[in-house]
Amino acid sequence: MTFPTLFPTGTADLRSLRQATLSPSDYFQHLFKYKDAWPNFVATHSKLWMESILDWLQFDGPLLILRYETITQELPGKLIRLLKFLDANVTWNAFQCIIRNRDGIFRRAKKQLNFELFDDSMKRTIEGYKTIVETALRYHEQGVKFDIHNTTLLQSSANNGSNFEVMPMTYIEKGQNENGS
Repeated sequence: MTFPTLFPTGTADLRSLRQATLSPSDYFQHLFKYKDAWPNFVATHSKLWMESILDWLQFDGPLLILRYETITQELPGKLIRLLKFLDANVTWNAFQCIIRNRDGIFRRAKKQLNFELFDDSMKRTIEGYKTIVETALRYHEQGVKFDIHNTTLLQSSANNGSNFEVMPMTYIEKGQNENGS
């Protein structure tokens, strides 16, 4: 009986212990096969996050942009803003209950990692996408649509290339299509 996904180079005959052994080198060789999985996940999903935000910014209907950080810092004001946007009514008691229970009943304990979750390359990738999103949000707040397809992301050589500048090549006024009409 073989276990191709768990032990790709080993075989296991459950009736014979001698055949069921797997060398340490086989085991570690199998683990190293997936060493690029986390960096690939970070690169793929950070780009998907950026594209999702940029797609929403193309939406022509009413759009309310709230950031998690500002909601947690300014909950009453942001909650009122959200309720007005949704044209929703809540009782004063319900509103006060939300404010009182802002942390919820479940709070996961923070874990201290003894390793760096993101290497410098992953941090640069994420920062590049964050810079594009921040720039697009600034343009959106000014009433200008951000055209990602005509945008250049410049990475400076200072600070190990961790500074980014977004250079939009075209601006589309809200309510205009790309042909200018």
